[in-house]
Amino acid sequence: MAAISFFGDLLQTISDRGRDLISFGRGDLAARANAAELVKLCDDLISRRGEASGVALARLILDRYATLGTDERHAFLRLIAVEFDADHDAVDAAIQAYRSDPTRARLGHLHEAAEPRSQELIRRLNLARDGTLSLVRMREDLFDLRRILRDEGEPNLIDAADSLDSDFEHLFASWF
Repeated sequence: MAAISFFGDLLQTISDRGRDLISFGRGDLAARANAAELVKLCDDLISRRGEASGVALARLILDRYATLGTDERHAFLRLIAVEFDADHDAVDAAIQAYRSDPTRARLGHLHEAAEPRSQELIRRLNLARDGTLSLVRMREDLFDLRRILRDEGEPNLIDAADSLDSDFEHLFASWF
């Protein structure tokens, strides 16, 4: 048990130092954090491979998200819902490839193509310290946004927000 605690503390230290390095030269993001800036950081997060720097960036995103007001949180969630959807052209290509050659490998490619980028984003955000709690709070904001979108009657955004909520629901169910 002590080894697990030591490893967790070590990973957290690396994460904190990585976050400091990521923030270096960017100025005070808290002072200028907005939905568009956070979406750029989310793009960075899912394009990175290093776990320590990814954990640090995930914590930075969640920290900045927590500083946003309600309207900016909703703007962020709208952007994630729309911009982090599955690549529909890649899905169509994978469907065609599977239809022409219905192998397990092609089915695997179809499965990968159909997964929205938002699921990978949520997985990586969850790696941050207190990530799960932050994601639960983010989903609460999404519930509020979905209610607002229904009141406004925006079907495309409602569909995107519902899909994002399905991603949260799917991942939470697999984690718990």
